[in-house]
Amino acid sequence: MPHSYDSLRTIDYFAPSNDISRKRMQSPIDAMKQLGDIQSTIAADKVAVPGRTRLVD
Repeated sequence: MPHSYDSLRTIDYFAPSNDISRKRMQSPIDAMKQLGDIQSTIAADKVAVPGRTRLVD
């Protein structure tokens, strides 16, 4: 497991900050709705963890 974590860090898999683009979050949500995976659109604000994630545009 530690080797896997090191590999992910090496390829910059994890975000370097707590800032996440609202548009980039909304895109997969919209795709899931279109595919029928979810019934209604979910706002990106509802998915972000308060105090840990900051949505930016």
